[in-house]
Formats: sequence, structure tokens, C-alpha cells
Amino acid sequence: MVEVHRILCPVDLSSTSEHALEHAVALARWYRAHLTVLHVYRTTISIPPPPPPPLAVGGVASQAVLLEPVQRDQIRADVERFGAPAIAARASLEIVLERGDPTTEIAAEAELRHADLVVMGTHERGRLERVLAGSLTEKVLHTTRHPVLTVPPRAEHAPSGPILYKTILCAIDFSDSSIRALEYAFLLAKEADARLILLHVLEPLLDPTAYGEAADFSVPDYHRRLEEDAMGRLKSVVPVGAAGWCTPEEKIASGSPHREILRAAAENTAELIVIGAHGGGTLRRLLFGSTTRHVIEAASCPVLTLRA
Repeated sequence: MVEVHRILCPVDLSSTSEHALEHAVALARWYRAHLTVLHVYRTTISIPPPPPPPLAVGGVASQAVLLEPVQRDQIRADVERFGAPAIAARASLEIVLERGDPTTEIAAEAELRHADLVVMGTHERGRLERVLAGSLTEKVLHTTRHPVLTVPPRAEHAPSGPILYKTILCAIDFSDSSIRALEYAFLLAKEADARLILLHVLEPLLDPTAYGEAADFSVPDYHRRLEEDAMGRLKSVVPVGAAGWCTPEEKIASGSPHREILRAAAENTAELIVIGAHGGGTLRRLLFGSTTRHVIEAASCPVLTLRA
């Protein structure tokens, strides 16, 4: 069984994070976990025109003091109102306020509290946002080693009863992170006696005609061997006896990885996608976009992301 004792849910008081909090509360109830609702705010100070020279009052110079435009107690009141439904649901809940950079504070809070799971909402992103550097969610995925569950606006509302995922799709590319994702997916499937789809996507090969008539090999035959090899590797990572406590299905697809993952999730009405994320330095962060980011951005169900 998956051990989830501490859940961290960052909120920005938007409808998107409200949706994520709903899922976090349901998970906290199911696992009887402690839920920390984190709100990170920035201090902004308006710079007034240059003040007049200090006035001597009683022999002491006095100057205007700049105050924070929104006081901490008002912020807390706003967050408490935002979290009222969660409090009403009687989840074990704590509200934490931090000031600073959201990415830094979320990662630090997850580490400080030994979070077993971070639950975040994902915002709809326009074309310009896709061109710009990654979203807060993407940055958090790169800075925390903890599992992150992203809840898109399109995801269904969390059930009022037990939150058991009955159909889970796990995307596997045989990297260390995807193997960890697979292990986690099997634990989730075991809890619910769920249907677990193991999907590996093969990148499309070049058109056979590109090799000319004198090509030394048959591209279709080569592709078939790749499929057979991938299927064999998928079957090899299924634990012995798994069919007794879940319903594993191995599937091979060809095409763009993120499109095939999303297609399979939609066709099989998956309630959860589990996927690995590659960590690393600056180059990895630039290339992270490919599969994991696109799946998170376009999924219609929650996506659980794990790093190696």
C-alpha cells in the first residue's frame, strides 16, 4: 500500500487551486493524512515620489515608513475563507503562509514537512505562455524530489467517497524515473484492484522509401522487432502474481509520445496518469518540455509525476 501521511497543497486562491485542494482533501481523508495548505505571497512596495527633507521633531529626525500593502493577517483570513470547504470536510488541515518565491518556498516546505505527496492545480496556458519559460508547476517538478499530483481544470471533481483510481495509465520509457513511476502505479492499483495500463511509445521511424531500393534492412521488420522487444520488456517489469491483485495490460503505441499517452488515457477513460520526470541540469530543464510537460498541460485527468 502507498504510504501517504503528509500532503502539501500549494494554493494561489484561484479556482484552479480550489479544484486541486478538493482533490487534496479527498486524498487526505482516504489516507488519513495530515494536509498542509500553503500560500506563498510576495511583498510589493510602491515607491513614492522622493520625500521632502526630514523634519526635526523634538530634536529627532522623522521619515515616512513604508508598510506592506496587504497585511499578513488579512492574507491569512483570505486563505482561511478559501480553505473553509476543506475545514468543513474535517480533514486534518493546517494553513501555512510564506513570503517569497513560490517555487523556492514550495520545495522548501515539501522538504521540511517530509511531504509524501504535493498536490497542485495547473492553469490553462496560452500560446505565449508555452513559448516563455516553464510554469510554476514545471519549476516545482524540477526542484522537489517528492511525488507531485497535478490536477487540471478539466479533471472531474473529487469523489465524496473513497478516492480509488479504478483505471490507471502508466507511461514507461524504461528510464529510472519511469520505473519508479511504475512501482508507484502498481501500489496504487493494488489498493483498488484497478485496471493498470502499461504503455510504451515507440518513436516513428523514417519512411522506408528514404533508404532507397538498396536499403540493407526492412524498416517494417525492424519496427516489428522493436515492438516485440518493448513488449517483452514491459512484461518483464510486471511483478509475479500481479494479475491476482490488479489487472495489468501491456500496450505498445507508435508516434509522438505525449500524444499517444493522452490518446490512450482518453480511449481508456483513465482516472490517473502516472509518469516519470527526468531531473538534471539546465539542458535537461530546457528539454523537459517534450513528454511530461505536454502530458501535464493537456491531460483531462490528474497526473502523478515522479522523479528517479
